Amino acid sequence: MTPDRLKRLVDCYGESPRAWPEEEREAAQALLQLHPGLLSYIKSEAWLDAVLNQVEPFVYSAEIASVKQRILLNLPEQPRQQPAREIATTLRNKWRLVSTITAFAASLMLALVLWHPVSPSRPSYDIAQNQFEQWTWDDTIGNSKVEETTSQIEIAEIRNPVLVGMLEMGFSPVELSQQ
Repeated sequence: MTPDRLKRLVDCYGESPRAWPEEEREAAQALLQLHPGLLSYIKSEAWLDAVLNQVEPFVYSAEIASVKQRILLNLPEQPRQQPAREIATTLRNKWRLVSTITAFAASLMLALVLWHPVSPSRPSYDIAQNQFEQWTWDDTIGNSKVEETTSQIEIAEIRNPVLVGMLEMGFSPVELSQQ
């Protein structure tokens, strides 16, 4: 037992040694005999015990119970609040439903794309008024339908009948390109 521990006992249990814990009571009384200066500390704290002893203990009576009952009956009905656990469970279930629907929709779209093949097609540029203009246009944009041939006459037949006639008359392709 130390003087600090004795002061704590007095602060917690009061000045009367009867209120102190039994296992520390004898050691505290022995310390008081060795250090008479601690008696002045105990006497200075006696006023608090005197004040506390004057207060009447609270007794729960039938009158108080009836007042409590009347107050509770007159209170308006309070809406029941959902506990946080129920809210979290509800949100989790809704999230699962939304994510399941989203996954199903995405897989359905993917299946439609994969099972419905679309053949690649080139854009059609049908701006020509006749077949010759269309062939010229296709050749210009790189969609030439003219096969590689060695004969200038075969190329001319495909592109322009006038050129065919000029080549048959003996004009050379170099002379034709200068005109």
